[in-house]
Amino acid sequence: ARARRRGPDGERMTAEDPMKFVGNLRQSKPEIDPLTLEEAKRLIAAAAGQFKNLLTVLIFTGVRPGEALGLRWEDIDRDKSLIRIRRTVGKGGRAHLPKTPGSERDVEMGETVRAALADQRTITGMAASWVFVSEAGATMDLQNLRSRDWSRALLKAHIRPRVLYQCRHTFATLMLESGASPQYVSAQLGHSSLEMLFKVYSRWLRQPTSTAHAALDARMASNDE
Repeated sequence: ARARRRGPDGERMTAEDPMKFVGNLRQSKPEIDPLTLEEAKRLIAAAAGQFKNLLTVLIFTGVRPGEALGLRWEDIDRDKSLIRIRRTVGKGGRAHLPKTPGSERDVEMGETVRAALADQRTITGMAASWVFVSEAGATMDLQNLRSRDWSRALLKAHIRPRVLYQCRHTFATLMLESGASPQYVSAQLGHSSLEMLFKVYSRWLRQPTSTAHAALDARMASNDE
């Protein structure tokens, strides 16, 4: 039987871990800390091989790291310039369904990503099923990428430390700064609603401008003539 003893107040005590009765404290999410375009270029230039191509895909499509590692070549539609997100890779290299139903989506790829994937095809060869593969031909280990390749690339590029997930935030902020519509960026990211995008990336949204005042002034001027 479990040993019991009594405390100073007479209440019965046990040898159980008292922390089991303490609720889990809410952990704050990492701050949004995207790369600038110049930093993104330096980072990609500092990487090599598969990791260089993986970084290019992460930064210029906004897919989650696990989603990128879950890509098969059958998911790459070069004719339509689409990447089909149908699975994600989690701990232990196990593939499963994406995070949410909305995460299962088609993502557009530009020429930068097309070139990276073409190079990746020469690395993996035609026989590989996974786009990014380990030496054993299986999915790559996400934890190793984070702790080893990512950290090394940041150091080599002289960029202060941040988590790999910031590549996703980098895509979102670069696209918004370039004038992409919030609706488009939200769809690319697989958000369930526009509210999430406005909440997370509001300070990177371009302030809308209107030509209505100028048009009205022009009409007023023409009426005065």
